[in-house]
Amino acid sequence: MKNLSKNRLHNCRYCLLKFTQHDGSDFFYKLYSQENELLLNELLKRDFYISQYINNDAIIKPVEHLADKNMFLYEHFHGQPLHEIVFSYREIETLINIFIAITESLRDIHHKDVIHTNLTPSSVYITAEGSVKCKIFNFCQAQIKNEKKDTLHSHCTSPIYNAPEKLTSHLSEVDIRSDLYSLGVIFYEQLCGIPPHRAYSDEEIITAHRTITPIAPHILIQGLPEVLSNCILKLLHKKKELRFNN
Repeated sequence: MKNLSKNRLHNCRYCLLKFTQHDGSDFFYKLYSQENELLLNELLKRDFYISQYINNDAIIKPVEHLADKNMFLYEHFHGQPLHEIVFSYREIETLINIFIAITESLRDIHHKDVIHTNLTPSSVYITAEGSVKCKIFNFCQAQIKNEKKDTLHSHCTSPIYNAPEKLTSHLSEVDIRSDLYSLGVIFYEQLCGIPPHRAYSDEEIITAHRTITPIAPHILIQGLPEVLSNCILKLLHKKKELRFNN
């Protein structure tokens, strides 16, 4: 058994536990604490509902919701969370293949009219069975397009990966382009080794997301194709209207 990651969501802690069977296949439990049981129950229901609603190969599918134990049982798969994978700028081809895989999985989620709203490296899993593939999970804050925005799902674990419009009170402004901003933050961090905005407090990070244009990746990394750098900066545009539309 291996503890893959520990995270805090609202006032509820969860950790993802990996079990490897004798045949080499992996399956996962997501185990939640009960620091805020009422909120926890709502988050669990939401996560399971959205995952069942998407129900395609872009996600890690929950097999069972063990409500009495505050646990999810997920399908078995071979993979590694993105935040545990360390790259160097020399592995640009590998990174691009991973970026493409993540983008394709997010596209398949968006095709189901679902906005993840809290995409981070911890919610992205990479597999390398033949070609690189990506699976995404952790949908307890996700929204379905045209669904009434619920404040229960409006908070974020950390502002580092969240779009400027999600860091305001204007939840109606959050759409698939907000996920694309988060994608830009993830790509920037994987390429450059640092997120586009760093600060000592959440408030400073939020201000940076709203007001500061990050340094272009090709300036930080010598030899990085400028076209790739510009694509990431477009994903990170403050105004969602000036990002990619899909």
